[in-house]
Amino acid sequence: PSHTLFILATTELHKVPATIISRCEQFQFKRVGFTHMVDRLASLASTEGVSIDRSVLEAIARRSDGAVRDAESLLGQVLALSDTHITQEMAEIILPSARTAEVLAFFEEIVHLRVADAIVHLTRLVDEGVHMGEFLQEVIAFLRSILLYRVQSSLLPLQQLNLHADQLTQVAAL
Repeated sequence: PSHTLFILATTELHKVPATIISRCEQFQFKRVGFTHMVDRLASLASTEGVSIDRSVLEAIARRSDGAVRDAESLLGQVLALSDTHITQEMAEIILPSARTAEVLAFFEEIVHLRVADAIVHLTRLVDEGVHMGEFLQEVIAFLRSILLYRVQSSLLPLQQLNLHADQLTQVAAL
């Protein structure tokens, strides 16, 4: 029918033949910002009639890295945990976290060249059942924000880490 539209979505545009590309409109999708993503997730949860701790919404937004589809998929998994209210503790099943304080403590040990303390710290985290893949992801995001802070000399990259004021001061000093 004349009202039919075909949508071709790909992350590998270079593999699409030129004859097809020449007949298509192209839309380049960008990552959604952290704050906007959290607001979108809160709106969806509200529509479903479920209240969710803000920290859970922020964890989903961080994990999805700006991809709406990934964020909504994680939200759907989290929503399956309860019909009324979802806490950070409940969401740990779906979204294991390494905890910002642990990342900050590990970073401080590395900066001060306390290698033995860092190894003991990692061993303790493993013994406590912290998902080391998630810990590594958080360390990398943390280090990225630190590098941006060093280049920009503004606190904006550090504010995206969602640190408390005292932690923000500690990181800026390190």
